[in-house]
Amino acid sequence: MNSFFTNLQENLLFSAELKYGQPIYTIKEAWPIPFNTDIEKIKSVITNIIASSDALRFSYFYDFQDNCLKKKISLTDPIWTSENLSFDMTDNLLFVAGIYEELGTKYLKLQFHHSLLDGWSVSKVIEKISALSTTT
Repeated sequence: MNSFFTNLQENLLFSAELKYGQPIYTIKEAWPIPFNTDIEKIKSVITNIIASSDALRFSYFYDFQDNCLKKKISLTDPIWTSENLSFDMTDNLLFVAGIYEELGTKYLKLQFHHSLLDGWSVSKVIEKISALSTTT
């Protein structure tokens, strides 16, 4: 279900950057993955994090009448990529994850829009990802 934003909400989201594909408000984090870590377990943890947080499951886009809308992202939508990510807000996803390899080391890379930095969401994501290193 899509819903409209007020002007204040649009301004807080820096919607002009969203609309024109400006990546300047993108936060990027990457963690090296230990050699024996189960990649499928990492993907499962990230999917569970997204499933448990509405803040991470909303996307923002413009309709044909130039209205800024938000929609809840289905967990079947593609949040994973195996490539080194080139993040662009025009992809309509505010949170994406990827596993890539560089010089023989695998990395978990998360990229998200600054509006997800509400303190709660990001701290929970980092807490759960950090727990991976103690359980794998």
